[in-house]
Amino acid sequence: MTTEIEAIVLTAVRFSDTAYMIHVYSDLFGSLSLRVSRPAGRKTAGGARALFIPLSVIRTTIDYRSTREVFIPRGTTIVRLLSSPGVDPSANALALFATELLHRLLRSASPDRALYGYISESLADLDRISDTARASWHLRLMTGLCHHLGILPRYDGYRPGDVLDLQEGLFRVPRSRGEGAEAGKAELLYRFITEPDPLAIPLSREERNSLMTLLLDYMTYHFPEMGTLKSPAILRRLLS
Repeated sequence: MTTEIEAIVLTAVRFSDTAYMIHVYSDLFGSLSLRVSRPAGRKTAGGARALFIPLSVIRTTIDYRSTREVFIPRGTTIVRLLSSPGVDPSANALALFATELLHRLLRSASPDRALYGYISESLADLDRISDTARASWHLRLMTGLCHHLGILPRYDGYRPGDVLDLQEGLFRVPRSRGEGAEAGKAELLYRFITEPDPLAIPLSREERNSLMTLLLDYMTYHFPEMGTLKSPAILRRLLS
């Protein structure tokens, strides 16, 4: 069935002199692998070049069959290319983080139009928002992913001093003094979940890093296949 899809490019892996395997998350079919040939020694022309740029959004046509594992894209056009990662080191670090996180989370993800729309709009915001708001962009991205992936912690019973229970996915009273020391992280997460504009919350570098650590621990607990990401170490150094 020949179908036009829109997709977010996540990775491009070379496996021969001119052939690449492109992993995308698409609006209609979820996670897909696309086989693309790139001419050796020459720049790829037209919309096809976006297939090799992580986080670009493309529109292309594939012959979709559920029994296939790899598809050949035809007539690829560019929907959106991010500009800020090319000129801002912090935006570039955020883009690297988003690429790694999304690739790990969505390697075999089913189609979900709401999830696709959320990710697409979040990526567009990386170019649209101010530098100050951008420093917390990855935290909002992760919180939104928790919501769309069905693991957002229950927060209706939150009380100041509570901690996040990774296993149960809720806020609760700490059971030891050591747990109580984690209450500050839990409060930050509660605010990010409930504030209408979480990017406007003033956070120090230490607070951002603490919240990122908590979110990564929580997401990894529920999605062990994420493993340990390399890019957060770069973010911790670059974001002020």
